[in-house]
Amino acid sequence: MAGFVAQENNNRFLVMFTGTNLGTVLSELGNYAEAAAYFRTNLVLAREIGDQRRLAMNLNYLSLTALHTHDLDSAQHHAQQALAVAHSIRCEPDVLSSIAYVAHVWARRGNVETALRALLYVDQHPAALARDKHFNATLLAAWRQALAPEIIAEAVAWGKTKQLDDVVTWIDRG
Repeated sequence: MAGFVAQENNNRFLVMFTGTNLGTVLSELGNYAEAAAYFRTNLVLAREIGDQRRLAMNLNYLSLTALHTHDLDSAQHHAQQALAVAHSIRCEPDVLSSIAYVAHVWARRGNVETALRALLYVDQHPAALARDKHFNATLLAAWRQALAPEIIAEAVAWGKTKQLDDVVTWIDRG
């Protein structure tokens, strides 16, 4: 209904906002292809109206959707694009989402200790979104059971010495 009203009134922001919400719901229901279509449409709208926050947000949602479908190249590509946009506008929650999604790609590619540092950094950051902490929780719990306590402690200590800009630079250097 809201999407119809937005289109009828030619309100591109409301179309984009509604599309993001619909895409999120569809993704949560496992309809990843349909969700991704909404997010891609929203990228076009965000660029047209100059909304950098929604651009970063929808890039992150595309990354998350790609993670759900095991498309690691796409997940990393979208997360790193989102990271660049979010960092340029200083939007900490979206920067942290991007860091988490890049970390999930690293984890699935076997770079566990690097991914652990990034995820624990996100987990302890006060601006991290509850959605991302929830998404990270299962993997972090498994690692806390499987990895030596010293590895966890070292990753936590590493994160405590870093500022957000430090972590972004670290990820950019890959």
